[in-house]
Amino acid sequence: MTIFYKLIFLLVFCFSSVFVARGNDYEKEIAQLKLQINQQIKKKDLHNAKFLNSVSEIVNKYILNSQLDEANILIDRLNIETGEWNNYEKGVLYLNKAILLKYYGANAMAKKYFLVAEELIYKTKNKQLLLWYFIEIADFDRKLANFDAAEREIFTALSIFNKQGSTSIDLQIHLFNRLAAIFNEIDKKQKSIYYSKKAIALAEKYHKFNDLGVSYTEIGFTYKNLYEKDTAEYYYLKAANCFLRANCLRGFAHAEYNRCILYYHNGYKLNEAKQIALNIENMVITQKVDYPLDAIHQLLCEDAKIHHNLPLQLKYLELYHNENLNSTKKQEKSSILLIEKEFFSKKLAIEKEKLKDNFENSIEKLRFMNHINFLMIVSLIFLIIIIGTIVFFGVKTRKLNKQLLLQDSFNKRMMTVISHDLKGSLYLLSVLGNKVSSQVDLPNETLKQLNHQIQISNEVLDSLLNWLKSCATLNTEQNSSNLETVWEITKTEQTIKISEKNIEIITEVSDNPTMELPSNILNIAIRNLLSNAIKYSYDHSSIVVRMSDNVFQIQDFGIGIEADRMNKLFASDIISTNGTFDETGLGIGLYMAYNLLLEYNFKIFVTCDTEEGTTFTITKKK
Repeated sequence: MTIFYKLIFLLVFCFSSVFVARGNDYEKEIAQLKLQINQQIKKKDLHNAKFLNSVSEIVNKYILNSQLDEANILIDRLNIETGEWNNYEKGVLYLNKAILLKYYGANAMAKKYFLVAEELIYKTKNKQLLLWYFIEIADFDRKLANFDAAEREIFTALSIFNKQGSTSIDLQIHLFNRLAAIFNEIDKKQKSIYYSKKAIALAEKYHKFNDLGVSYTEIGFTYKNLYEKDTAEYYYLKAANCFLRANCLRGFAHAEYNRCILYYHNGYKLNEAKQIALNIENMVITQKVDYPLDAIHQLLCEDAKIHHNLPLQLKYLELYHNENLNSTKKQEKSSILLIEKEFFSKKLAIEKEKLKDNFENSIEKLRFMNHINFLMIVSLIFLIIIIGTIVFFGVKTRKLNKQLLLQDSFNKRMMTVISHDLKGSLYLLSVLGNKVSSQVDLPNETLKQLNHQIQISNEVLDSLLNWLKSCATLNTEQNSSNLETVWEITKTEQTIKISEKNIEIITEVSDNPTMELPSNILNIAIRNLLSNAIKYSYDHSSIVVRMSDNVFQIQDFGIGIEADRMNKLFASDIISTNGTFDETGLGIGLYMAYNLLLEYNFKIFVTCDTEEGTTFTITKKK
């Protein structure tokens, strides 16, 4: 089988010069079509189906032989922007322009022309033209990898074809080949083969060798994807033969390139694959076939790499690079030329339209539009100012409301904390009052203590008044306080409570410790912790106080804290338990002290152990 294919290839390639001689027929066909079009343009006999068919036919021949510039010159010559054509004629010309731009690779411009052609074609309600449009737009979306859109469009074309019942043979073959290509892309291989064979049958019947070559190439590609390499090879050879018979050397080169890729991808007939690549390179260079050599040079570079031929590998790598670079430059140049042509064409049309208009009416309209624009701009600026003002005051109001809410919340917490402290002082006043009535033998000392406690209550009330005065603005600046000084003041306030339970205070102080808190805030927090430590300590027990920079710790050895109360110790709804001497409380002292310290980035931590006692620690948040 391999020898048979080699013989076919050699015979085909050896006699390619015979088929190339048919190039004269192609040139004659082109010349005849150009002559016919020129005559009809001179006679202004443009508005007929024969003329448009001639235009479409010559554009198609130019595209098949990669003569894109010639096709573009022809379409530009017909000046599709002038508005002298009816909708059907415009639809044909715009569709040809879109197809041409698709092959140029100018996808954005091609999309625009496809959209305009679609609108015009729907107005004509011409089924044959609509069928042609959907076939071409489906192929365009397929090349852009928009497979879902391509599938919908090609099925729309098939539906139009089935309803119409009859159409041109070329269009039928074109439709079946596009269906095969799209089904191949979306991995529906059996359907692709089915439509390829339908296209092959029609092309063989009517001797459409170029379309037959396209169909054989497509079915060969499908079998390659199905890993049936012998079948794929068979169809690629038949495609090459058909392209030669159609005098389409570009198609022949592409079919042979596909066969070469088949051999390389499957790792067999590598010598034959290399020879095919060299033959294509030689044909493109000697016969000036418009076929890109970058892919061929890439294959030859890979072949040299397989055979460890470094000089040859470097040679083809440089050729591949140069070819790829030239191709990119050519595409960029073509795109720029197309954009410039379209720009000048539109500019010319606009200038002609301007000359048709009355100059005075144009000036009047311009003035009117300027007046309207000015009013719109002024209205827009005024609207922006109003919206900006509303937004500005809205944001400012929300900010002030937020500050007021924070301030109100803070005031309430401070009032509650200081009220709690006053309650403790007043409790001690009541105790001293009882002593006044019961201790007749020591009235002077008792009165002295009562006076002292009244003084403390006054200090607490002064603290309350000072806080109410400073609450106009919530200030959380962290002014440092001497920790030992504040402790001594707080301990003095609790002297009576300490002496009542005969509690020993043990202090462990580092060198001149400070805490980044205002002294009144620190005093409130320490007072609550010391008051609780005394409240829950046993008679003749001890309390250990440790102080260092930004750390205050108080440890008592009293009744401790139950495990289920530890997690909600700082909650607002906790119920206070009685102390060791049945002291009562509101249960909110710790909650308020905890939240007050949070405002200054400090926190209270608590631990409880049967042997180590209960320890409360004030320190900065990490």
